[in-house]
Amino acid sequence: MANRAALSPRPILAISLLLCLAPLRPTAAQEQWPQYPITPRPAFMFRWVDDNGSFRAGDTATVMITSFYIPDANVSEVRRKAAFKVTLHGHGDKAGNTSYLTDVAVHLEGDLPSWNITLVPLRAGDFVALFEEERFFLGVDTLNFAVAARDVSPSASLASWTHLGGRRVAAGSRAFVSVFPRDALGNGLPRGADMPFGNWYFAVSWSYVNGTPVQFSGLEYNGWTEDACMSIEFVPTLAGDFLVHVHADNTKLRGSPLPLTVKPGLIDIAKSTAEWKHGTNAVQIFSKLEIFINQRDSFGNLVPGIHSFDAAVVESASRLSVPVGGLRIEAVAEGIQRLSFDVVEPGEFVLTIFETHLKQRLSDTVYVYHVFVGYCDGSKSIVNGSGLVQSVAGSPSSFMVYLVDQYGSPSPIDTKMLRVQILSRNGTSGVNPVITPVREPNGAVDTSLSTAPMFDPKAKRSVRNNVTVRLVDSFMNPVVSLEPKLRLQLTSANVTAPMNASSFTAGEFVNNRDGSYTAHYVARYLGLYGMCILFDSRQLAPCPFQVLVLPDEYFSEVREDHISVWEDESVSFDILSNDYIAVGLADVVNLSSPLHGAVLQYNPGYRYTPFERFFGNDSFSYTVSDKHGNVVSGTVFISVLCRPPQFISLPKQLHVTEDIIGPKFGGFPGIEMTYSDTSENISVTVRAQHGNVLLAPVPMKQHLLDDTLSISRVGRSSQALKIQGVVEEINGALKYLQYIGNQDFYGDDVIMLYARNRNGRHRDELHVSVEPVNDPPVILAPKSIFLGGKESRDGYQIFDKQRDPFEFSIVEPDLRWYPGALSYSFGNKSHLLLVLSLEVFEGTLMMTLPASLVGRAELKTGGSNQWQSLQTYVAIAHHLVLRGTGIRLRLDVADCNSAMHRLFYQGGPSHGTSLSITVDDLGNYGCYPDCSEMMSRPLQAAKTVQLSKRKAMNSTRAILTGSAIAIEILAMLCLGGVLLYFLVKCMCALRIERTRGRPGNEVRTSERTMSHQLMSSSPSDDAGYSSAPAAVLSMGGNRSGFRQRSCRSWKQQELEMQQLSGIRNDGNQDDQPVVDKDK
Repeated sequence: MANRAALSPRPILAISLLLCLAPLRPTAAQEQWPQYPITPRPAFMFRWVDDNGSFRAGDTATVMITSFYIPDANVSEVRRKAAFKVTLHGHGDKAGNTSYLTDVAVHLEGDLPSWNITLVPLRAGDFVALFEEERFFLGVDTLNFAVAARDVSPSASLASWTHLGGRRVAAGSRAFVSVFPRDALGNGLPRGADMPFGNWYFAVSWSYVNGTPVQFSGLEYNGWTEDACMSIEFVPTLAGDFLVHVHADNTKLRGSPLPLTVKPGLIDIAKSTAEWKHGTNAVQIFSKLEIFINQRDSFGNLVPGIHSFDAAVVESASRLSVPVGGLRIEAVAEGIQRLSFDVVEPGEFVLTIFETHLKQRLSDTVYVYHVFVGYCDGSKSIVNGSGLVQSVAGSPSSFMVYLVDQYGSPSPIDTKMLRVQILSRNGTSGVNPVITPVREPNGAVDTSLSTAPMFDPKAKRSVRNNVTVRLVDSFMNPVVSLEPKLRLQLTSANVTAPMNASSFTAGEFVNNRDGSYTAHYVARYLGLYGMCILFDSRQLAPCPFQVLVLPDEYFSEVREDHISVWEDESVSFDILSNDYIAVGLADVVNLSSPLHGAVLQYNPGYRYTPFERFFGNDSFSYTVSDKHGNVVSGTVFISVLCRPPQFISLPKQLHVTEDIIGPKFGGFPGIEMTYSDTSENISVTVRAQHGNVLLAPVPMKQHLLDDTLSISRVGRSSQALKIQGVVEEINGALKYLQYIGNQDFYGDDVIMLYARNRNGRHRDELHVSVEPVNDPPVILAPKSIFLGGKESRDGYQIFDKQRDPFEFSIVEPDLRWYPGALSYSFGNKSHLLLVLSLEVFEGTLMMTLPASLVGRAELKTGGSNQWQSLQTYVAIAHHLVLRGTGIRLRLDVADCNSAMHRLFYQGGPSHGTSLSITVDDLGNYGCYPDCSEMMSRPLQAAKTVQLSKRKAMNSTRAILTGSAIAIEILAMLCLGGVLLYFLVKCMCALRIERTRGRPGNEVRTSERTMSHQLMSSSPSDDAGYSSAPAAVLSMGGNRSGFRQRSCRSWKQQELEMQQLSGIRNDGNQDDQPVVDKDK
């Protein structure tokens, strides 16, 4: 019994008062402790320079950093460790360079007042910037700023058709073009912004597809529209396919040229025309006359289709109608028909073509044609020349012949058909004239018209320098394939070193296939060289032309620049950084416009901004002029990289249930990503911290040959899901994304999505809320436990961790994520309590508990079947001892397991008893999001363990013993069978002998013989077997006695096995206990 005086409340109250009042009075040692000053953390404040938050896009904005609580001695440390971050609120919340801000740099040089952050805004609008320092300062400053667009940039402005079908119009109708003025960074100008030359700043021109210019009428500028663009209209009158060029400052706009298709109007017979097929109205008799009918609209455009026409012919002299034979009209092209008929009479005729239904004449005119018999008419041809007037004997004479037909048209013939005869008084004589055409044949080079050599008057030494010449004929037509007749010749050399064969070398001319030829030369020494170009030994002017060879240092040299930039971002660079400039000074005299971006000049550098949504390769060229007048050109190659795939739609939070796949049908909605290159294979890796991600069954569809979607498991334990393919296929697969948490997990989880392309990776997160479900506790204990061999003063310890290899504890699946479970692993207590009940049917249970847990323990004694709380107890060393047939505790999981490991069994029968274990979780199954709502019906787990004081037989020994008994029984049966066999054989032999002899003698003889044999049997035979008479006279009884012994022997062996099976070996390695773990 506990001492009641020890439990008096007054001493306890006095002790508690002392414990509470003692800290109120400091000791002398406490009064002498030094008081260290508390150093405040560094703090920062941010502001715009001059408090001006208005900028132009592309300008550098400066933010001043005002610091507090930074002693001079700590400035260098803060400068080294400070981590400033700039984030644009509401635009992706991404720190550093983005498509809205670039060139974000922190400048911590110099004194504290000079610290600043510089950034370059790229997009126009009103923004809020967040400034913070992540290492020392915990606060965030916000600064508002406004960005205005820059001046209009033609290369960045966009031209497009106003209407969706604006590229297809009919002749005579109006076409509308919309121009979206933008600055060099792609920002749209506000409506009503002033243009450099007003509304006429943007010019419009037209051309055919092949580049031939064309002119349209009705060009008008309508000014600004409601959607902040400028409207331009014009009226096309020509039918066909055209290009509409929109440009400003000699720079074409984005989207220019615009394709334009103009369809013809309705046919107008009065505007339709006809033209002779061969370009002449003269035709030979008995041939076919052919004329084309051009079906035109009111603007003169050819109108496709087949319209009905007819023809009438009248002779000019008699004005009589002539029958038209073989008249035929057929379509030969779009809007063109060919009219043909046979001519059978010579003379002059008038042809009239008219429309069949309206009887309206084509072009309201008639067509006159001539029918002749032959071609070249000698009587109409003319011979003229000085050789016909006067000639000198022995001297050549010349004259000219003009051959025409009877209508005076030129009639060229082969010169071999001409004959010259001289008629005189003495008769006719023939000559062999030399007949040549008046003009030279096409392709003969005219050296006087061929262009002068194209060369650089200043050249480098020891390098290949080019000279180009162009050859033309007398009609300025280019002449090709004459490079063997061209030669570059050195005429003079004013150099300091003596000339030799290797001082100057000239190469062969190379045909450029456009009438021009290029040769190269190499000069080894500095000086002035004179050269000539010869064609068939004829000099081409100017001859000589002079070239001054100078050292390499005199010439500037540029190299190609290669830069890269993310799409929708901007990059600044210096194009002269890797170039050699003579004298160190140069001017960029010309800068071309890139095709897919805009270049903005910043002294001394440039800024390139790609057009929106463009990715790939771009380039532009520049021309540099140095102080020596040298002009060199270079090229900047730009690689616009595709930004890693971005998730444009993600659910804020997903909700699933513990240990259940969610959602049950399909996948989570609202997950979508975007990527510029729709044909590139990209990948998305999905991984959860406390669960697995999988794909729901995708509906069957017809897969094409070019499908590239692949799904695989990657990472450790293959928990990450990798989806690879084009963006459209990946978006389709993300619609079937599902989640299941790890076993017994509930609470907050994060699904991480990694989108990767060839240029990088983008990471995003998807938050998951897993609703808990109550799981019953689990009892880990075997079916039976042997208690022998380790009895102590307190009785038999039921479980010893060092002695027993099995588990004897309680597992609560909901414990891990319950409040306090995280700190529980570090030694703190969890808030989840269980009710543990331990009862035995016979004997007593004994347990030692800390005195602080006395209010959570109940007992059941042998005289009562009710649970009773402790009224009195004795605490020894802050512990108390519980004894009873049952013990019930309300503790956390750790204390319950500790109590089970300190459980002892006393008394009870020698064969042991049964231990009943019951665990109740009180309905607690998690506190997410609120503990008051996470309650349910209590779940219980129960298990019965057999406690045995006698050693159980080892399973191997039991098998061997049973095998030995079975072998012994089989051996006895075999021996009995052999004995029975010989007995029967003897009886058969006796019967045979008795039958052969006399009946009386045989019987006596047989008896004597049998008696003699039995009497003479050896003692050894009597030891293990019964006597022969007993076997012969009572065979049936013998067999019965044998079965009874066998049965008694088996029964006795079975009883021995039962006794052995209840014995547990303790400490003998040959006889290990048989343990059944029921988990």
